[in-house]
Amino acid sequence: MKKLKLISIFCVVFALSVLVCLTCLYFYYNSLSKPASIQQDIAVNRNPVFKENVISSTQQGSTYQIFCPITGNEQVDSILNSYVKDTLNGFLTKVEKLKDKNLLKKLFGTNEKNRLICDYDVLRHDDEIISIRFNLTFSMLNSTPEKVHKEFVFNAKTGDPLPISYFFPSTSDYLNAISQASAKELKIKHPELTDDKIVSLTKPVKESFSDYLVNDSAFLIYFENFQDPISIPFKSLSCETIYTLLPPKPIKTVKLPPKPIALTFDDGPNPATTKRLLDGLSKRGVKVTFFVLGNRVEQNQKLIKRMYDEGHLIGNHGYDHSDYTRLSAEDQNYEFYHTNELIQGITGESVLFMRPSYGKCSEKLMENIRMCAVLWDVDPEDWKYKDAKKVANHIVTHAHKGDIIILHDIYKTSVDAALIAIDELEARGYSFVRVDDLLTTDAGYPQPGTIHYSEKN
Repeated sequence: MKKLKLISIFCVVFALSVLVCLTCLYFYYNSLSKPASIQQDIAVNRNPVFKENVISSTQQGSTYQIFCPITGNEQVDSILNSYVKDTLNGFLTKVEKLKDKNLLKKLFGTNEKNRLICDYDVLRHDDEIISIRFNLTFSMLNSTPEKVHKEFVFNAKTGDPLPISYFFPSTSDYLNAISQASAKELKIKHPELTDDKIVSLTKPVKESFSDYLVNDSAFLIYFENFQDPISIPFKSLSCETIYTLLPPKPIKTVKLPPKPIALTFDDGPNPATTKRLLDGLSKRGVKVTFFVLGNRVEQNQKLIKRMYDEGHLIGNHGYDHSDYTRLSAEDQNYEFYHTNELIQGITGESVLFMRPSYGKCSEKLMENIRMCAVLWDVDPEDWKYKDAKKVANHIVTHAHKGDIIILHDIYKTSVDAALIAIDELEARGYSFVRVDDLLTTDAGYPQPGTIHYSEKN
């Protein structure tokens, strides 16, 4: 009986001891659960570009450290601070939902923590542009760490967020240009992607390129599910940006001669015939216009340079002489913008004038490529007859003041006909001018999207 009493006393004492221990642990746990005071400092030395806010906190279940730049622009700083605040609140909400309900873990705690690290990179900061990327790492309990990025591009003066369209002239077909360049880079950087996937990622719509940054020489485009961007140098695009846009040539003030005519040549250059034509034109002091094909430009760069150096105008005839009215907008852009890029790479001048194959224009084509189309009102059909005397006679008998004449410098007979007609028409008081001289007035150059057959029409 006495032994049983001792056992009972022992059990009571043990139970009371356990209760006291649990009570102590409860209060200890509560003391650990209270958030530590949030530290917010302004760091000066860590980042050479901006001062920054540093927000950090550590408690039993979570820790976070957030760096946010101070740009000095009130609107920019407000937007960045709002983003950081929303990010932190989202993290704390997740932490609250993930609190372990297990009593033992509550009592005894755990070394595991939910973590948030938010840092940033400054890609560009000058008087015009502020370009910043936030890099976030979420490490939540029982989950794989997640990396997230967010891009911001601002006007440094106004503080306004900038869409990528800001960096292109209003008439530029920038969406197709970025789409083509992005698709090309994705194929190189991610060879595992199918063509269909690349087409889907790089659709020429604004939403495809809303996540971007800009540095001094290139766009950095971010695509969904890819942590690293692709780099698109300004100079690699098939359209001009505000940084590569060449200044327009001065508007001419020289009056045209009394009886001007514009001779134009399509489909070249052809080394076997174009060189001889240039020799004949140089001897006569005559300037003409060449509408060249992109696939021939690539093979005859020295000949294109000679045309330009000798004062002739170089226009765009597309890349491969397709029926451009039957092509998609994307293919139309390639035909003309790629050819423009090839020509401009040799001459250093923008290309304003184009001539569509077969003279076939459509409203869709003109709206899409935004160039000035030059057709003709005298056509001796030199490609058909290949008879120098017949072709020359047609030119001489049909030419009038202000006319635009079409020939093809890829045929020997056409070159012969052109030189014969020049001599005959000059004897009759006509003078030969470039298309831009014929169509440009004191008010300026012809507008993109317009079609011209002659000086008057």
